[in-house]
Amino acid sequence: MAWIRCSFFSEILKRTMNADVIIPEPDIFYSREELLSAKEFQAVYLLHGKEHNSTDWIKNTSVERYAMENQVSVVMPCIEGGKYEDRAEDEKYWSYITKELMEIMRFYFPLSDRKKDQFVIGIAEGGYGAIRWQTDFPGEFEKAIGISAKWKEQDSLEILRKACDEQERLAEWIEYDKENRQNNWKYWDETLEEIFAGLPLKRDVYSDF
Repeated sequence: MAWIRCSFFSEILKRTMNADVIIPEPDIFYSREELLSAKEFQAVYLLHGKEHNSTDWIKNTSVERYAMENQVSVVMPCIEGGKYEDRAEDEKYWSYITKELMEIMRFYFPLSDRKKDQFVIGIAEGGYGAIRWQTDFPGEFEKAIGISAKWKEQDSLEILRKACDEQERLAEWIEYDKENRQNNWKYWDETLEEIFAGLPLKRDVYSDF
């Protein structure tokens, strides 16, 4: 897999933003011609929590291996402070995530724009962001999953939890495992592996070559 750290200008936030992206690449099993034949890839968007950043996925989980095993691209945006909402004029992170990020990623990378090919997963505040993204924009993702979702406003969490239940298989809320409280990333990594294995991914993007 190719791991790409990219910086780009956000028109909404009026400054440079960052994202880590994993893209399937040629290996001993597939040639470059086969890779190019795939044309576009399914995409999993991973949202981090308040005290994390996009590189934590790389440092603390085996997300590269999960991407390779499933032949899927992974987009890990960096959201300063895990602020999945619009605040001041220069802090419209929610608008940036939901209205601009995907368009930018598709411009630079061969990512599918079809609902069935897109998924969003988040932990902590990112879990809140993932579920909210699906409930606010139900036509965007095939499935959204929030792991240990949390937010400073409990009422907002309860509204999302209800919306999540109503969407059945389109959104999933994974409760925090208190026994793993002292080792969050180990628990989150194990959960992430299970999630990737359960997603409806093609897993062989070259099968039609």
